[in-house]
Amino acid sequence: MDPNIALVQSPQSFFGVPLSDPLGQQYRYFYGPVLQGWDGADSAPCCGTNVIFSRACLTSIGGFIYGSVTEDFLTSMYLHNAGFKSKYVHEYLARGLSPESLHDFMKQRLRWAGGAVEIFFYHNSIWRQGLTIKQKYLYFWAGLQALLSFPLLLVCIVPFVALGNPHILVAPVDAGEYLYFMGAFMTFTVWMLIVSYRDVPKLYLMRSVQESVFMLFCKMDAVFKVLRHGRMVFAVTNKDVHVGQLRKEFGHVIPHILYYILSALCVARVAYNSTLPNFTTEKLLGQAVSCIWIAVVLWQLYPPIGMVFGEFFDSLKNPGGKTVPVMADDGSDPRVVPVTPKLPSSP
Repeated sequence: MDPNIALVQSPQSFFGVPLSDPLGQQYRYFYGPVLQGWDGADSAPCCGTNVIFSRACLTSIGGFIYGSVTEDFLTSMYLHNAGFKSKYVHEYLARGLSPESLHDFMKQRLRWAGGAVEIFFYHNSIWRQGLTIKQKYLYFWAGLQALLSFPLLLVCIVPFVALGNPHILVAPVDAGEYLYFMGAFMTFTVWMLIVSYRDVPKLYLMRSVQESVFMLFCKMDAVFKVLRHGRMVFAVTNKDVHVGQLRKEFGHVIPHILYYILSALCVARVAYNSTLPNFTTEKLLGQAVSCIWIAVVLWQLYPPIGMVFGEFFDSLKNPGGKTVPVMADDGSDPRVVPVTPKLPSSP
């Protein structure tokens, strides 16, 4: 291997992930087009397991860099800062375990988000010498993701504000103009997503769009924890299901359920207002647009709710808490997403 190459990262498949992959844990888009893009910018980072580090390169920077619970990602930045190269090989060479409960999934994602926030606050790539412009931008953008949850929350609640205040309209123009501009915007957005996901099962396009919202509260929690305590504490993510965790699971979806309840109240309000004599066409357009955006957010928030209630009903059917996997005729586990042995390497 080239002595200047500090690390080589490859994707992996995960045991026990249902074919529907409700939380998108296979991350086919990230371990694909995203890391291929990072690789094209000479910035492929270490993201978990299935990675090889050059001992000589690590030793030259003093070993793994601590100061973040995602020390692998932070170490990657320091290696790039020292002038070393990295490589992403788009071949599935290993399989691993993934969290099987929502509680453990959220703990894992909280750690990931918190680590990114720590890097953003204490090791911001913008101020580091030795990184290229592309590397500065990519590491900066990765750390900024959790902070963007705050304006995203505002976007999610604006329709409620518009429905509660008759002087606020989500669509302040006439119907024709709104449909024209919004239609063009949505067409471009959807087409861009389809093109970027062209080599990835479309299931993961849907899961990625949903995750951008259902992880909103977890990311906000990570920001608050780092701001309050300065650092996060590392803990290994549990990969086993425990029925006793179901009570904790519901705690993770309380904000999601509250959004559903508030949405139902708003829809009832709109239905009532539509019966009033002063309900004009303009008001109908504005409230219809608000309801459409609320429906989109509800769809995006659903996966963790569906997972929790699915586990709850499974526990009622199987009080012992032991799940016996249904095996295929050849003895394999049908829940495991099939893995392509060889995929084209990134350029």
